[in-house]
Amino acid sequence: MLKNYLKTALRNLVRRKNYTVINVTGLAAGIAICLVLFLVIRYEMSFDNYHQRKDRIYRVLTEYHHADSPDIFYGRGVPAPLPAALKTNFPQAERVAVIYSEGNDQIQVLDDNAQPVKKFKEEHGVFFTEPSLFDIFDFKWLAGSPASLKNLNSAVLTKTIAEKYFGDWQFAMGKTIKWNNQDPLKITGILADIPENSDLQFKVVIRFGTGSTARYTRSTNWDGTGTS
Repeated sequence: MLKNYLKTALRNLVRRKNYTVINVTGLAAGIAICLVLFLVIRYEMSFDNYHQRKDRIYRVLTEYHHADSPDIFYGRGVPAPLPAALKTNFPQAERVAVIYSEGNDQIQVLDDNAQPVKKFKEEHGVFFTEPSLFDIFDFKWLAGSPASLKNLNSAVLTKTIAEKYFGDWQFAMGKTIKWNNQDPLKITGILADIPENSDLQFKVVIRFGTGSTARYTRSTNWDGTGTS
């Protein structure tokens, strides 16, 4: 019975070649589109899912209300005193970490005499933060630990960036760089490359409060939203 059905179907397909091509092409295109959509959705839904405490991690945003617009806008910047206020007034928050980034950063690699020997332009990926960030997120360390950012003027590189700057990531440990012509920064740790499905695409991580970011640690201005 099944064999007869298959023969009949094949004869009809051969007899109506134009109809067959249209249907087969449509079916193939539909399957291909479904597969692409599945892969895209699965990738988008996978962002930062590898962190063990992902269900307990929150990001604070600023809600903007403009008098001349009924719409509500959200921004990643927050008032500078907010992190300290969260630590003081919300003891139930186990860890609080600041993340700050400007973009279009210049990184200078210094020799043993603190003289620049290489310059790099990083459009993005240079962040200032605190050691507590690495108690919140599960990023892998190749050298050092969250305590590597305990002191001011310390910095951590990802493996690829360390190799880009110094040739060998292990050789980068203990070396110095400069960010935007400010004070030298000592490399105290190396991170494994950040997975693509992460919102925090680190390249260079600098201790928050170093250099020009020190002004945010002293600020009492609740009107501005300079940090990100």
